[in-house]
Amino acid sequence: MLSGLLNPFGFGGLSSFVAPAGTDARRAYALDALSYNLSGVAGPALVALLAPTLGPRWALAAMAAIALVSLAAYPLLRIERREAERKGLWRSIGAGLVALSTHRPLATITVSGTLVEFGRGIMPIAAIGIALLATGDAAASAFIVTAFAIGALVGAIAEPIRRTKLSPQATMLVGFGLTGLATLAAALDLGFWWTIVLVGLSGVFSAAPTAAMLTLRRTESPDDVVAQVFTVGSALRTTASAGGTAVAGLLAGLDPLLLLAASGAVWVVGALTMLAFPRAR
Repeated sequence: MLSGLLNPFGFGGLSSFVAPAGTDARRAYALDALSYNLSGVAGPALVALLAPTLGPRWALAAMAAIALVSLAAYPLLRIERREAERKGLWRSIGAGLVALSTHRPLATITVSGTLVEFGRGIMPIAAIGIALLATGDAAASAFIVTAFAIGALVGAIAEPIRRTKLSPQATMLVGFGLTGLATLAAALDLGFWWTIVLVGLSGVFSAAPTAAMLTLRRTESPDDVVAQVFTVGSALRTTASAGGTAVAGLLAGLDPLLLLAASGAVWVVGALTMLAFPRAR
């Protein structure tokens, strides 16, 4: 619980310093998203290797050791202190919440990003049910979840070099929408391996809008609450993902393909939320 409480400060807060003034924000946040996707694939792979061979306690110890290594690396980072950010912790977080709720562009991307994370949280529970029906083995659900992670990794690798004429807000609308549609297609009863392929495709589409979301979060945030906006936004997405998993767990008795379809539908709703983003004047 304490680990989860501190998580947004490390992930969300750190991301707010990725693109200092004068840098290519789109490329910077594409690389930031790439780093998270690499971790999202490598971490579970390491656990899958250690847990059966050395036991779950050693897998947990490895996770703690990696976290300590990352802590030791923090002083090596070049983080420029923002002179405007000298408020107390709780006042700073409160200012971030105010910015997220009152500044329409920030509110829109926050709602969109939180919704799609809720949809992402549904997927692991749906994957377990689909695997049980298709193979009789719940462990086969790892193929579905890993397919999404690998797809997102492929998309993130391509994102820094991808040329686009779409604005970041349009990228969020299109990218999250395509992720949802691919997930809905995966929910059709086409066979287990087609489900894996289509879920992997949905992961590919998720990379560009995630990078665009981070870019907009930076450019639309007031200078004195950038880190706070990133921290609160990360906390909301983490909570939404856990909430999606919890709700899916309560509905685990339903057809798992319906759960997967619900995941895709939430992604689509999150994409459509971007229609509320104010048009440039």
